Amino acid sequence: MSTTYHVATPDGTRHGQMSAEDICAKITAGELPADALIWQEGWTDWRPASTLGAPPVPTADWGIYTAMESVYLRRYFTLHGRASRAEYWYCKLGSAVLVFLVGLIGTLTEAHLSEDVTVITPVLLGLLVLFGILPTIALAVRRLHDVGMSGWWYLLAFLPMGDLFMLVIALLPSGGPNRWGTRPDAPAE
Repeated sequence: MSTTYHVATPDGTRHGQMSAEDICAKITAGELPADALIWQEGWTDWRPASTLGAPPVPTADWGIYTAMESVYLRRYFTLHGRASRAEYWYCKLGSAVLVFLVGLIGTLTEAHLSEDVTVITPVLLGLLVLFGILPTIALAVRRLHDVGMSGWWYLLAFLPMGDLFMLVIALLPSGGPNRWGTRPDAPAE
């Protein structure tokens, strides 16, 4: 076996052959994404570059704030990579709380205004849904990746009973390293 690895990103972009030291250095310098994949002659599948000792994909001590920040600010429409169960459910909880608060604020505001101004709540909630639809889809795709499934399975959510399928997927534990990276909730080594 050679000591060089073929390097690619999850979106399929190839970066040629590199040594393990070069891969780790480029990831640390930000020239390669943290979820880069490697392959070596004799291997049956691509592996996460983090198995070489490269810094793992950063994980947080998930809570509502960190999950919402990750999904809605840092990875707004990132379809590659993985989303842990904790990130998924904390984001869903945070979204529900946010919708409740926006609805409450809109309702209280309308109660103190003229009867002609009853569009505040629907407009606020509509903007919230519009802002949140893309990151919600991206989160679901990353959650599918976490359990080892292609993101295309998300299309089942648009079929009758498809939400039940996504609920089952969301409840499954994270798998081991797969073609979308290492476990997102794995402890840093």
